[in-house]
Amino acid sequence: MAQSVAKSLQVKIKRLANEHTDFTWFNVKTKNLIKHSRYLCIGMNIIEKILKVHSVDEKNEVIPGDIVEVRVDKVIMLDMVSVHPEFMNNPPKRPFDVSKVAVIFDHYVPPPTIEIATNVEKIRKLVKTWGVKQFFDYGRGGISHAFAAESGWLLPGRIVINSDSHTIAAGGYNALGKGVGTPELIQVICTGKTWFIVGETNKIMLHGSLKPSIEAKDVFLEMAQKIGDIPNQNVEFGGEGIKTLTIDDRAVISTMCAELGAEFAIFPFDGLLEEYLRDKAESVYKPVYADPDA
Repeated sequence: MAQSVAKSLQVKIKRLANEHTDFTWFNVKTKNLIKHSRYLCIGMNIIEKILKVHSVDEKNEVIPGDIVEVRVDKVIMLDMVSVHPEFMNNPPKRPFDVSKVAVIFDHYVPPPTIEIATNVEKIRKLVKTWGVKQFFDYGRGGISHAFAAESGWLLPGRIVINSDSHTIAAGGYNALGKGVGTPELIQVICTGKTWFIVGETNKIMLHGSLKPSIEAKDVFLEMAQKIGDIPNQNVEFGGEGIKTLTIDDRAVISTMCAELGAEFAIFPFDGLLEEYLRDKAESVYKPVYADPDA
């Protein structure tokens, strides 16, 4: 029955590191009756488990095709909202939880027009009215998804929403990050909730180690050449090769998965990430691991 529901595809790559290194791509594409996988007792991967834990209706499991409403752990608003009238003309009166909201000015440095500069000043006043403590004006923060990691906001098991598509970088920290449009950002600021259609997951197995002349982006580019565009699908990394990648390497690879149209990309939790977060994490966290049979 399992063979009638799913197929597997493997692609070997041996160019990126030494001769003992390869990258194997497993893409499990379910057929029409994907709900049948519930009867196969197939476990959940990391992404599915994080969505399950955050589900508003406390689901017991999630599988590809499910629509899941989730609670958000962190929402990051950028100066980009200054060019969107739907926000500037009718901003939220108050956030759902001001302690879970951060505001970073990182795109218009400095504002390129008088209109944007005027709207940015309005946002400053709004942030003060909201009482946001984590506000980082020009020169005080940095690129949002990188600054969020350095500030200890991207924690294992979390769901983080931002208006920058490269928020998928959160996957390097065993978290889910998603860049959304301004209307959806407004909804999240107001309610603390959003929803996702659970996508299929591509499992990328990393083996061996990289040559000194090869960087994390090279890994992504080779991977992208092999798997192509994967809109609304996910990427989960595995294999012993992960141990040889720094946290920054993992963040780079996760970040670039936005260019494939991926919904989420995630790395497993390990000792290296634990050490990285030791003095950074803004709160306690709970790592998430895939089920053995996922």
